[in-house]
Amino acid sequence: MYEIPKVASIPESLYKKLPLENAFRLLGFETNDHFNLERTYSNSLYAFTPTACETPFRWVILISFFSSNSRTIVCPTEFGISNDLTPIEILSILYREWVSGFSSKKSIPDDLIFGQKYLEHIQALKKSRPKPWMSVDRETFRFFISKIKREVDLDFEDKEIEFSCIDGQLRISIDSKAMYVPAISCYNITSERIFLSGRHFCKNIPKRFTGDTLLLGMERKNRLRLGSSIIDANWDGPDLWEYDEYDEFLATRILRRSPMLF
Repeated sequence: MYEIPKVASIPESLYKKLPLENAFRLLGFETNDHFNLERTYSNSLYAFTPTACETPFRWVILISFFSSNSRTIVCPTEFGISNDLTPIEILSILYREWVSGFSSKKSIPDDLIFGQKYLEHIQALKKSRPKPWMSVDRETFRFFISKIKREVDLDFEDKEIEFSCIDGQLRISIDSKAMYVPAISCYNITSERIFLSGRHFCKNIPKRFTGDTLLLGMERKNRLRLGSSIIDANWDGPDLWEYDEYDEFLATRILRRSPMLF
């Protein structure tokens, strides 16, 4: 689904798709007295023990946290994972849980280092694709949007609005009309265009904007941020959000629930 460049220092075996039991065993998990899989990761101050169990619906991981500091208490956490995770993705999830539980990126156990490297790799990939945005004068933008509402009957028939950046200006096109709003700043936009449903746009923009300038930025290929609001839109340009979506994909491969015993 995602074409993610590999990290040369991470063993190839961690990228292979395996049955989850095999993936856990590759990561050093062993069968405990309750026939579940578990292992302990630790450093001189902290330790945690993830226990993995296969249930009728999904694999579930319960993590118990331990600290040499009696004032540090971390509640156990439990979550389900999807069946299509690779070993390196599991390791990155465990690393994230370690950092979240102990609120520290220091003294990461050696066996979680590859998980750390993988997540840092994903963050670096996200930053390697700057996202498009521009800022315009709020009042000028509001004037032209009001003009569209007055002159185009969007209730009778929806019309497509096109945003583009031309000669340092935001070009707003609808129904063969074009209006130009001077851009205060424009970043990572050249010939790309943004298409919106005029009806949806006019119904969902805020009635008021704060500040003298208005920020427009694509948050995803189909989501335009307009000030503090998100508007459905289509970006006619290269996909700059693949790695952001993959990072979210990893986060949503887990399903949290209240801690309970297996």
